[in-house]
Amino acid sequence: MSICRYCGEKITFRHIDGVCVPFHPHGSACGGRSPYSDDALKRAVHTRCPRCGQMVYLVRHNGGSVWVDELGGEWPKHACFDTEPRRVTVALPTLASARGGQRRRSTGTGVKPNPHTDLVKPAHKTLKPASGSTHAANPSAVVAALDKLVWRQCEFCSTPIKLPKYRGHLLKRCPKRGVVADVMHHLAPALTVQGIGGKSVELTSADLSKAPQHTINAADQGMPATFEGVRLSDVLAHVDVPTGERFYNTAAWYYLLVEATNGNRAVFAWAELDPTFMDKVVYVVTKRDGRALSETDGPFQLVVPGEKRNARWIRQVTALRIRQAS
Repeated sequence: MSICRYCGEKITFRHIDGVCVPFHPHGSACGGRSPYSDDALKRAVHTRCPRCGQMVYLVRHNGGSVWVDELGGEWPKHACFDTEPRRVTVALPTLASARGGQRRRSTGTGVKPNPHTDLVKPAHKTLKPASGSTHAANPSAVVAALDKLVWRQCEFCSTPIKLPKYRGHLLKRCPKRGVVADVMHHLAPALTVQGIGGKSVELTSADLSKAPQHTINAADQGMPATFEGVRLSDVLAHVDVPTGERFYNTAAWYYLLVEATNGNRAVFAWAELDPTFMDKVVYVVTKRDGRALSETDGPFQLVVPGEKRNARWIRQVTALRIRQAS
């Protein structure tokens, strides 16, 4: 509950679609009435300020986006985007840009752009990934992924922060590093490997580099290429696999499920991977023609030499899971 600064009446709040919406007893007749429509309030996004880390509301208003501290009372605009309009045009990703909508800029008439009513195009060219990373961070995607957060510590200042997922990777946001262009960088993407006992491990490219490396010359979609990586058996050696005398009669019950960021999946019967059944070799590669895999292929890809079709050459691999057929 809040008090209207114009008439002193109490402003009540109701939860509509998960958003706290105020209701003034005088309605639009009082100056304390919300300047935003009820429809805009229902679609308000409760998110975290990319500059100071404070929880704020992002409201669509007059074709633009407004950041406010709370949905009630005096409706104060958030200080980070109310006092520095010029910096907002560089660092602030608008709600429309996050949804892929139209953007417009202020014309060269000498009038300063209003960050709360004018849609501006975020300067994605200023965003720099971490050293050694080939993936560029899109700040507007972070706003859309704030509901999938993981707590970690910043590697620079040890501040507890949250990590939203973006294209299968994790973006780290540090409240002490400055504007959006400076506070995002990628962590090393990991490959999840799960064995038959439920045990799982996460391996990075650095972990795979410790295993014996192999060079594979194969044709990918008719184009000759040279891949570098490790054998799949060396990757699965980190977990329990159905091999040995204990699984002499039941090894054929198991299969390997491969999952990828792009939604693709593939299945290998365990008999295809067990050297006691056949000599097929599958590789997990991280490089192609001497360079790290591109964002559309990597960071991990399966290569299965000898197959006539490359349907199981899964790109953007994120998980390898051993399952038992039911």
